[in-house]
Amino acid sequence: MPTIVLALLAVATAWGASPHYLARVPVEPEPISTHWKISAVALTAGAALDVVSSWQQPEANPVYRGADGRFGGKGVAIKGIIIGGNLALQYVVLKRTNWKPAQKICIAANWIAAGTQTGVAVRNWRLE
Repeated sequence: MPTIVLALLAVATAWGASPHYLARVPVEPEPISTHWKISAVALTAGAALDVVSSWQQPEANPVYRGADGRFGGKGVAIKGIIIGGNLALQYVVLKRTNWKPAQKICIAANWIAAGTQTGVAVRNWRLE
């Protein structure tokens, strides 16, 4: 879900910011807020909790599942690429554009994903 939100954000940002670039008017982007940085840490922490709770457990998601049917190094690598890619895309969008709602959308998406992953981690620990 965060990937879909970020894709829509990127398209909307490019569309909304294009007149500035076509007119070659320099636009000073807003600085990255502390709230976004905290939400990025929360997203990373939620993903880390999910990884710890899933480690060497049977994995239902075939994308994360290793050859033995468990969550392991492959799942950690893929999850890290997804989280890192999302945060990198957000950072680039926030640094290069001046679209005001972008930070609020990114912050909300990060907190929703962090809460979801933390909830999954709690569920995983209850299943053990």
